Amino acid sequence: MNFARGLRLLQNTHVFARSRLCWVLRSKLLRHGRRISVSALFAAPVVNSASPDDKEKLKGPDANKLTHSYLIRNACALSIDSASALFHQTLIALLDAEKDYAEAVYVLISLLDFHLSALNFDEKEQNKIWDLIVNQKQLVNEKKANKQELELLFLSVENVLNSLAQAAFLAGAEVSAIRTGEELFSCQSHLRQARELSSQAEQKLTEMDVKVIHVTSEHEEKKKKDQSETPATMREADIVLTNSDENQ
Repeated sequence: MNFARGLRLLQNTHVFARSRLCWVLRSKLLRHGRRISVSALFAAPVVNSASPDDKEKLKGPDANKLTHSYLIRNACALSIDSASALFHQTLIALLDAEKDYAEAVYVLISLLDFHLSALNFDEKEQNKIWDLIVNQKQLVNEKKANKQELELLFLSVENVLNSLAQAAFLAGAEVSAIRTGEELFSCQSHLRQARELSSQAEQKLTEMDVKVIHVTSEHEEKKKKDQSETPATMREADIVLTNSDENQ
C-alpha cells in the first residue's frame, strides 16, 4: 500500500475505523524509513462519500407541497388501488363460478338425455340413473347459490369503486378516475360473456326438461296401453280355444 493510496483511503474512512488504519499506515511508512505521527494521520480531513442521488433520496418531503388538495388526491389514489384489488379478485371468483355453474348444467342435460334413452331398461338401472340426476341437480343448485352470493358481493364492490372514482375526479385525480372507469367497462364486458354462457345453458336445460316430460308421458301412455291390451288379447285367445274344443 503506497502512501498516497493509504491517505485517500484514510480520508474516506469513518472515524471509528480510522485509528486502526493509522497504525497500519505508520508501520508501512516506518519500514520505508519515513516518520509521521499518528495524530497527523488521524487529523486528515473526512470526505463525505455520499453521492448526490443518495442525498436526494434521504431528503425529506417538501412541506410546501403537502397541501390539503395534494393529500386528498394521494388518499384517493390509495383507496382506488385497494378497492380495485378487491374488485378484480371478486370478478375472477365470479367468472369461475359462472363457468362451474354452466358446466354443471351441461352435465345435468347429458344425464337427462341418457335417461330418455334408457326408458326401456329395467327398473334397477333406471333407479341408478335417476340417483345420478338427483345428485347432479343438487350440485347445480349449490353452484347457482354460490354464484348468486358472489354476484351480490360484486355489485357492492362495484358500487364502492364507482363512488371512489367519482370522488377522485372531484378531488382532481382525473387520471385515477378515468383509469378506473376503463377497468369497470372492460370487466363488465368479460362478465357479460360469462353470463351469456350460463344463460344459454339454463335455456337448454329448460328445453331438456320439457322434452323429458313429453317423452316420459308418451312412454307411460304406451306402457299403459300395452298393459290394457294384453288381457283383452288373452281373453280372445281363450274364447278361440274354447270354441275349438266345443266343435271337436
